[in-house]
Amino acid sequence: MPFIKEVYEDLYFIARFKMLLLLNGFQIKTVLFYPEFPSKRTILYKVFKGLKYNITNNPKIKHQVSIYWENQTFRKPASEYQFFNEETVNRNCNDISKIYVDEKHLEVFGYNTQVNPLQHKGKLVKKNDLNALHDGEILQGPISTKEEGFIYQILIDNTEGNFVNDLRIPIFNGEIPYVVIRSRKIEERFGGGSQKSVVKKVEHVFSVEEVSQIQKFSKAIGLDCGDLDILRDNASQKIYIVDANPTTWGPPKGLTKENQKKTLITLSNLFEKHFIN
Repeated sequence: MPFIKEVYEDLYFIARFKMLLLLNGFQIKTVLFYPEFPSKRTILYKVFKGLKYNITNNPKIKHQVSIYWENQTFRKPASEYQFFNEETVNRNCNDISKIYVDEKHLEVFGYNTQVNPLQHKGKLVKKNDLNALHDGEILQGPISTKEEGFIYQILIDNTEGNFVNDLRIPIFNGEIPYVVIRSRKIEERFGGGSQKSVVKKVEHVFSVEEVSQIQKFSKAIGLDCGDLDILRDNASQKIYIVDANPTTWGPPKGLTKENQKKTLITLSNLFEKHFIN
């Protein structure tokens, strides 16, 4: 870690510690994020700010819970960090590449998105295997060459009028509190944002069986706490988990300020329920 960044984070901890000492009646809970310090734009940063917890990137500081926090597609085993333990959140979530996510999806759901682009006839999608690059491209198959480091998938029809919808769900130790339907223009299909978002009850979007499968998938990839992006195909009505993220930014764009506040309160309560209390 760069020295200046390390000093800044230690000073942040000290300043917030003094403030929280007064606000919390001399009772302070601290969360360790490691090896990276969370961005202010991430969900969990906002959750702990609302809970009046302190956060640190220094494993030597006493903490109540640790989170394996690294904004990378591939991470080394948590066992290589001696201060992590069996209770460390997301300790087993070491691979969120699109190919790995799709393989685990096949194990749990019995179907997946990958196709052989050299043989597939019709439209297909080419994406970088790395997470959060938003570089999807629609191709007409079959194609002449297959490029390493990319995944080739069926084109899922999640359109509604001039928009495409994806279903973003937070999941905390298997519990799904709500679903956010994120909509953006078709021409921005592979973008990371949304023009509008609405919050729905889980039972209004997924069947009981689908919820169970989503929970099994989350466990299979070691995602204790994070978000999943899911697409539902209009023709088959099948759902496809296309992205997993343990270091989520948010709340999603397009939510009203009131709904942003409500979702953060909900997630705050869930984190305490599953990982603190």
